[in-house]
This record gives sequence, structure tokens and C-alpha cells, in this order.
Amino acid sequence: MLAAMEPPEPYTTGELVDNLGWPRRTVYELLSTLEERGDVRKKKPEPRRAIWIRPEDTA
Repeated sequence: MLAAMEPPEPYTTGELVDNLGWPRRTVYELLSTLEERGDVRKKKPEPRRAIWIRPEDTA
């Protein structure tokens, strides 16, 4: 997942689903786990929309 994200480019869950070809639920759950670990940041510009950002210092 992290290899599919260029820092500090923002991504929606849908973009990552399209790029990886994985099920949406799988991508969202993995992103949530990565957020808990501090590997990605999550921003919610709207109630039903999340933007995921990989900080430059994660590998």
C-alpha cells in the first residue's frame, strides 16, 4: 500500500482501489491500520470523504 502512495500526494480511497485493483473494504481497512500506526495521515474534508496522505518520512 505505501509503495502505491507517493509522498506527500493526497489520495482518496477510490483512487487507491483503482490503482491497486483491491476491494474497497480491504483498502479502507488497511489505510485505517496504517493511520493508527502513524504511517499515513487522514483528512476528512466532507463527512463521507477521506483523503489519505503518506508523509515524506515513511518508507
